Order: sequence, then structure tokens, then C-alpha cells
Amino acid sequence: MSGMNVLDYVFFGLVLVGAIRGAIVGLSRQLFGLLMLVASLWTAGRFYPELAPTLVSGGHMDPHTADISAYLILFGGVCAAFLVVRLLLRALIKFAFTQAIEKVGGALVGCAMGAISAAAAMIALSLIPNATIHNAVAQESWVGRRLIHAFPAFYGEISTKYNLPSIKGLTPGDSAAPKAPESPDSAAPAMEDPPPVTPVEPPPAAMLHRKGLHLGTAPVEGGATLQCGPGREGAESVPTRQQSA
Repeated sequence: MSGMNVLDYVFFGLVLVGAIRGAIVGLSRQLFGLLMLVASLWTAGRFYPELAPTLVSGGHMDPHTADISAYLILFGGVCAAFLVVRLLLRALIKFAFTQAIEKVGGALVGCAMGAISAAAAMIALSLIPNATIHNAVAQESWVGRRLIHAFPAFYGEISTKYNLPSIKGLTPGDSAAPKAPESPDSAAPAMEDPPPVTPVEPPPAAMLHRKGLHLGTAPVEGGATLQCGPGREGAESVPTRQQSA
């Protein structure tokens, strides 16, 4: 794979670590972690609009920062609550799949969770209003280029469905690196309208007659036409016979 940088190696390293950890902890714990992740995302997306105004008024934050902070606070709070519940359930209930299923299933789920976590971290880096960091993710990274290409449409769907924070205006292209205004010299010259064309009127028939030009056709028997060619004044026109198609 060409065009890779250190972020790509970190990404694949996190995926590998997730697979190894999943095989060690087992499928049941990995499924609980996946449930915790989904519940945290949904809860944060559902209730952050109620918390964000409090952070704006009490924490003196701008609306974008308040939205992101409220989302992270709710996400972390739900994760902490799930960890407490898991500790209580582990003390009360003993449940596990067979050893082979625990290992293989845990590795697969751990690999998926590692990829999701690493992708979320790279996308978060691309949203930092810094042109150097954004370019390292969106242009220099092999994984980052594909994530940035596919993420906006995907995030647009889930943000509409689950009421997630808007990311419009947070990219360096919108805030940290505004577009330079175009100079008047670089602007394309305006196209001028072509001058009007005066139509040339054909000479009247009287003028042609005075000059001795006699043009015309006359039908004859058999479907043919008689074409009269030009001649001098006082001379007879030479008829030519043409067979109609």
C-alpha cells in the first residue's frame, strides 16, 4: 500500500491489539463492551441538546464546543455506568460460551471494535482546526483518505437518525484554512457578445430581369421538371430536363 504514514501503522496496530484482547477476554465480555458502545452513542446523541445550553451559559463555551463537550460527557458517563453494572453482574452471574467460541468470537469482535475505535480517533483528529493535522489524516494517510471520503455521507445519515452533533464548519477548510480571495487578474475575462450580423437580402426579381437572368422551374409531363438556366437579355433560355426522384 502506497502513501502510508505513521497514522496507518497506529491504526492497524490498534486493530491487532483489539483482536488479541478480544481473544483473551472472550466473546461474552466483548459483546458486553459492544453493547456499551452502542448504548453510549445513542444516549449521548439523544440527550446532548439538553445539556449543551447549560454548558454555553454556565461554562461560557461557544455552541460548537458546548455540543461536543456535552456529547463526550454523556458518552463517558454511560460507559462508566456500564462498567459498574458489568462488575456487579460478574459477581452475581457466571456465564460463558465454549472455549473455542469465546476465543474466536472474541477475536473477531475485538478486531471490529479496535477498527471502529481507531477510525473514530482518526476522524476526530481530522476535525481539529489545524491544517497540518488535517492534511496528515486526510491526504497523507492511506486509511485516513478512505475514511474522510466515506465518512461525511455515513455521518450525515446517522446524525439525522440519532440527532448527533453537526460537524459542519469544524474542518480546517472551513475555519483554520479559509480560502484565499481570488485576485481580479486571475478571474476569467467576460465574453463579449458578437457583433450583429446584417442579413443579405436577395435582389428583387425585377432587377434580375433587367440583367437578363431568368431562373425558374416548370413541370412537364412524366414527373420531370424543366429548369431554366440564366441567359443574356434578348437570348433564349436553354431548358434542361431533370427527372424527379
